[in-house]
Amino acid sequence: MERADATPSAERDARIALAAPLVAALVLRLIALFWLTPQAAVLGDAVGYLMKARAMAAGDALTSVTDGQVRPPLYAKLVSLGLDDDPAPDDMLPGVFLLQILADLGTIAISMSLARRRFGTRAAAATGWALATWPIAILFSSTLVMAETAACFTAALALWSVDHLFTQLRSGKAGLKAAALTGVALGISVLTKELMLLLPMAVVCALIKIGKAPIEAKAKAFAVMSASFMAALLPFSWMTADTQGKALPTGTYGYLALIYDNAPKGKSGQDLWVAQPSIEKRVEMAQSVFADAFFEYPALTAHRAVQRLKTLFGPEIYAPALAFAIPFDAYVPQGTTPRSFLAAAWEFPSGTTSRFAQILFTVLSFVLFVVAALGVAIKRFDPLARVAWYHTAILVLVVALTVSMERYRMTLVPALAPFIGLGISTLLSARERAELKPRAIVTAAVVAVLLGLAMFVLDPPTPE
Repeated sequence: MERADATPSAERDARIALAAPLVAALVLRLIALFWLTPQAAVLGDAVGYLMKARAMAAGDALTSVTDGQVRPPLYAKLVSLGLDDDPAPDDMLPGVFLLQILADLGTIAISMSLARRRFGTRAAAATGWALATWPIAILFSSTLVMAETAACFTAALALWSVDHLFTQLRSGKAGLKAAALTGVALGISVLTKELMLLLPMAVVCALIKIGKAPIEAKAKAFAVMSASFMAALLPFSWMTADTQGKALPTGTYGYLALIYDNAPKGKSGQDLWVAQPSIEKRVEMAQSVFADAFFEYPALTAHRAVQRLKTLFGPEIYAPALAFAIPFDAYVPQGTTPRSFLAAAWEFPSGTTSRFAQILFTVLSFVLFVVAALGVAIKRFDPLARVAWYHTAILVLVVALTVSMERYRMTLVPALAPFIGLGISTLLSARERAELKPRAIVTAAVVAVLLGLAMFVLDPPTPE
């Protein structure tokens, strides 16, 4: 593969090539900000994030309960820094979105840097253009008060450190300083969004599989990384134990997810959660219901698992719903349960702006993840490829057992990003296309079939 260029003129050309997608990304996000955001309503989880941010801006503790939950502190803190003085919940919030745009640009820059280090300038530029023009990334950074953009940025930072650690281990070095930084970076990511707890698991699995590294070195790196990771989470856990009676590594959504879609048939997991008098009791109730889901009604749980996976791999729903369906079509998908809402939003009404946007966004996401699969398959023994693979596998398992939205797959993008660029640059080169191994082609084809079926063929999740 192409490596970073050595001559000054080539290096200058490479910098220009890598700056272009960042400029384009900024322009596209600013257009979305000023065109779409004034019309977009704040709904769903965004309400909770804004409540938490406003409470923090007013001086409430990081661990205070808003909308019935303890939220991860770092994203709410970011939002609080960008709030204006308008108390309306659906105002433009330009400061919040500008901060999110900066975070998104940071994700793109880090991803390009990783891709260039691993696979060369062409792959890095392809990575940048793919992320810069992906509509979901644009809308989440510029129009939605949601934690995904910030979580992707912190995950990209963590992966930068992970790559440095793995490189040192493979070269025979101890990598203890890199391991400490990696643990802290992973902790920061977890304190941004609960779902990022899956990334440290993937990193540990990849660490175990690193070749050319002594077992002793890997064991020491694991110990140091784990210690620094727990140290990063300790202050928040300590405070939640003191204020809520339960030590939480991050917010409570991970526990809510256990009960939300696993309650007995005919009962609302959300209602069971809210009915408990404290966070400690809610956690206990969630764990109890989650156990019952496997031992009391396993057939229903298996049915739900299929529907959750269908949702995870299905069409784009969340961004089109909030950014286009509401302002342009005056349409809000209705549902009394999470699955009935998803069924209502599976296909927006024909002939509407939101339906056109949904089809376009889904096609582009389909392409993004298929070329990512191709890139991972090409470099399947690369340590970062293993992180991407393990992260995807763990997310699929967790979603099958708990609760699902298609936007959760966005958290995989930082780990997949360098391989998106590799896949695109390989397809654009006749020589590299000719050298593709059958295994890589088959892997991409299987992913294309699975995603294609879920996104464009299968019916929406069925009621119980």
